[in-house]
Amino acid sequence: MAKHIHAKLMELYAKDAATSDCPWKYWEVYDSEADKWVTLRKNPEWATDKLYRQKPTQLQIEGVWFPLPYNEELTVGDTYYLPELMDGKIKAVSAKCTRSSKTNLQRKQQEGFLFETYNKARLYAMAMKELNAKLRKSHINQ
Repeated sequence: MAKHIHAKLMELYAKDAATSDCPWKYWEVYDSEADKWVTLRKNPEWATDKLYRQKPTQLQIEGVWFPLPYNEELTVGDTYYLPELMDGKIKAVSAKCTRSSKTNLQRKQQEGFLFETYNKARLYAMAMKELNAKLRKSHINQ
C-alpha cells in the first residue's frame, strides 16, 4: 500500500502538535486562486489536491540567515523577546505583554523586532552583527 502524499508533513505537524495547542498557526496551505500561501485557521484536512508547508522561519539576506520576527496577534500574559546589541555584546531582553505594554510591543512587532523565543531574538542580533561586518568590509574594499 502506498503512503499518503502528505505523510512526511503529517509527521512534522504531529511534532508541532506535541508542543502547541494550536499547531496550525505554524502551517500554510497554498491558495491557487490567490496564488499565495495562507496561514491555516484550523487543523489541516490533508487533502491530496492541496499543497501544505510549515511557515518559513528564516530569511537569507546577503548570505546571512535571519529568523523571522513574530507576526501573530500578541497575547496579554505572554512573554516576548527583543534583540539587543550593546557595546558589541549580543543578548535578548524579555518583555511581558500586559494591557499597558501591548501597544509598545505591537510597535516593536511592526518594526520587525519582536520574537517569540529568546533564541530567535538572540540569533537576529547575531545576524545583524554579521551583516554589519560584511557591509563594513564591503565598504572598505571599495
